[in-house]
Amino acid sequence: MWKKNEGSDVSIESSPREQTGQPRSNPAPNPAPSTSATSAIGASLSVKGDISGYEDLVIHGQLEGQVSLQKNNITVGPDGKVRATLDAMKITVEGQVTGDLSGSERVVIRSAGKVEGNITAPRVVLEDGCRFKGSVEMNFDEKTKPAASKPSVSTREEGRVAGVTSPGSSQVVSQAK
Repeated sequence: MWKKNEGSDVSIESSPREQTGQPRSNPAPNPAPSTSATSAIGASLSVKGDISGYEDLVIHGQLEGQVSLQKNNITVGPDGKVRATLDAMKITVEGQVTGDLSGSERVVIRSAGKVEGNITAPRVVLEDGCRFKGSVEMNFDEKTKPAASKPSVSTREEGRVAGVTSPGSSQVVSQAK
């Protein structure tokens, strides 16, 4: 593209379009979105806005807005602080989330996780020691419906889940503190 001219040190060659009058051919189009890739928001990053796409997302920093990765996973790392609505296939919280979580397969709040918001998913896991304030709606379709009848939360207190019972029973099945 650059070539030396006798009268000057550098000259610019014309582009293929200028030479032929035809536009330069474009490189091959981008491949289809990958569902196995993972992106991360680092611990020193702070993001405000909406995120959507076709790869998994790990959040170690701060995020404010809305995240929609309906066919992928979202993980909020131990140092992650999120003020957003999260919509994904699987959501795992190890840090802090303020906002609603919607998982088409599962939502997991790890023992160090803190969530203030509503959860909608066919499967919800609240590990012992996690903090949760909000409501849980376990929506089942024919693909995700378990063999047994779905459990319901009998009572809820801020800071801990008081107990999960089976319909028609007052026996505590599991308890998170």
